Amino acid sequence: MYPISYYTMTRQSKDPKYIRLEMVRYAKENGVKPDARAFIF
Repeated sequence: MYPISYYTMTRQSKDPKYIRLEMVRYAKENGVKPDARAFIF
């Protein structure tokens, strides 16, 4: 996954709630630290 900031993803998205939902799903499966690395803030 190409590192793109969370802020940029939500600004460019038509549905920012979907991105947040995917972050929560990823964190539940992989943990919080890997989630933070995958979705660079």
